[in-house]
Amino acid sequence: MKPIAHKGFSYILTNELVWSEAYQSLTKSAQNLLWCLMAELKFTGSRKKKTFAYTNNGKVAFTEYEWKKQSLGASQTYLNA
Repeated sequence: MKPIAHKGFSYILTNELVWSEAYQSLTKSAQNLLWCLMAELKFTGSRKKKTFAYTNNGKVAFTEYEWKKQSLGASQTYLNA
């Protein structure tokens, strides 16, 4: 398992996401879990050529074990997020 800091992923943040009521209502640990889940997404294609697609959409998982192994918090923090 790669450390989360070494996983290569890119997601273009928009003001709509960051300042949305839903995102702002998340706790810091819930935001971290969201980014961990997003880091698990795999994609093919190119954004420039508009052939971009997620290949594992609907099959993304970030377990409690991984959460603890990555030193992101305790089990209860994961469960609360």
